[in-house]
Amino acid sequence: LFRSCLLQEYTEQRLNVAFMESKRMKVEKMSKNSNFSEVALAGLASKENFSNVSLRSVNLMEQSSNNSAVPYKKLMLIQIKGRRHVQSRLVEPRASSLNSGDCFLLLTPQYCFLWVGEFANVIEKAKATELATLIQTKRELGCRASYVQTIEEGINTHTHAAKEFWKLLSGQTDYQGAGDRKS
Repeated sequence: LFRSCLLQEYTEQRLNVAFMESKRMKVEKMSKNSNFSEVALAGLASKENFSNVSLRSVNLMEQSSNNSAVPYKKLMLIQIKGRRHVQSRLVEPRASSLNSGDCFLLLTPQYCFLWVGEFANVIEKAKATELATLIQTKRELGCRASYVQTIEEGINTHTHAAKEFWKLLSGQTDYQGAGDRKS
């Protein structure tokens, strides 16, 4: 009895190996006669059952909200900071997220604002400008702005662009100075 179970198990495993090998050989043969990569052909050859997959429908109201089905939000604030290694990260889009020692990009479908903190270093300013220009010209992250609007802290804070910037951040409130720590 023990030998027959062992033999049956061994045969099943071998049959599976033979099946997989024949499948591999078919894909290899097809790839020689095709412009597709082996990975693409393997994907085409696979038989997946998607009958149990249910997709959620997105109504028009959800699409226009900030929690849309698109991979980005309608209002985003990106912090650009660092000396040797400049980092950018998404922060909460509100005035209290700002600080005078860094640069920030505020992105909407219509606007691309570059806010430059009074004590931001030259490298941060250059990288922030580069990133803002890239997002605006390539129309990345859902931003369709026709140009980048730069707001320098303490210099052009009473322009129409600055007023729109603060309006989008729910009003001009207190924010951190350079080097201040959040508690």
